[in-house]
Amino acid sequence: MSFNYDLEEASLCQFNKIKILEEQKNNAYNERNRLVALLSKIFPSALGQHDPEDKELDQDWLNIVFITLPTGQCSWHIHDSELYLFSHLKLDKNIKWDGHSTDEKYKRIENYTDIFYKVRIYNSDGE
Repeated sequence: MSFNYDLEEASLCQFNKIKILEEQKNNAYNERNRLVALLSKIFPSALGQHDPEDKELDQDWLNIVFITLPTGQCSWHIHDSELYLFSHLKLDKNIKWDGHSTDEKYKRIENYTDIFYKVRIYNSDGE
């Protein structure tokens, strides 16, 4: 009987740990999505859709926010539960992913940040 109790207790403990990790993951996605929403209000942006026939992607993640920076396209899949953050965007059925990788996306953001910073410093120096 002790073995069964220990197993049940261990299972409950693992279940609780998984729930905590899921909540932390969801909170991280929410924070990221709020920043993506901010960018989508500053730069030309649209809401697109991943191919619904692609069964490898969870059907709750088919929404894609496309943002066009001066340094190139960036995109993020958005869970259905967070679409409310992007209600200002129109669905563009013609928008296409340009093939950028995650590393390339963040390099484009970094490059734009560097350019923006240099222009800001240049302008503030009055040169």
